[in-house]
Amino acid sequence: MVVKKIKVGIIGAGFAGKFHCECLKRIYGVEVELAGVTSLHIQSRKSFGNQYGIAVFDDSEALIKNVDVVDICSPTYVHSETIISAAQLGKGIICEKPLTGYFGPKNADASYQGDKDDKQRMLDAVCVTLNKIVAAVNKNKVFFGYAENFVYTPSVQKECEIIEKTGAQILRMTGKI
Repeated sequence: MVVKKIKVGIIGAGFAGKFHCECLKRIYGVEVELAGVTSLHIQSRKSFGNQYGIAVFDDSEALIKNVDVVDICSPTYVHSETIISAAQLGKGIICEKPLTGYFGPKNADASYQGDKDDKQRMLDAVCVTLNKIVAAVNKNKVFFGYAENFVYTPSVQKECEIIEKTGAQILRMTGKI
């Protein structure tokens, strides 16, 4: 059996980037090559690259061009632009939660307080961003995976209950939405 090899790049060298990296090394049935990392913070990306023995890229565009799949673990405010860029380059995408959000008007400064903003305007802005993401993913026909935590969903909780009562172990678990 020929095992498919996928080159994955990590964008974001913090906590989420590290646990995604560890999880990617454990994927069953596919050989994952951790091909590189980038981060807004120079020292973080260098340290991450050294820790995992992977290439370090100065920016996300350079990393995206050199991988099959990009795993976005960066701060939420850059998720949408990174997703759209990766989709336009035909790359598969995994994005850590939250997918996006409202980060204030374009001219907002440090004194901006979101709790004082109009909630409908905030929602409308998020919907515009989400529509741009969906359009880019659909237009370019790329894989998009949203890394949300489903550990507290009823089916997962039931599995935990069964395992605790029986002492059994999970040999393999897959899912698709």
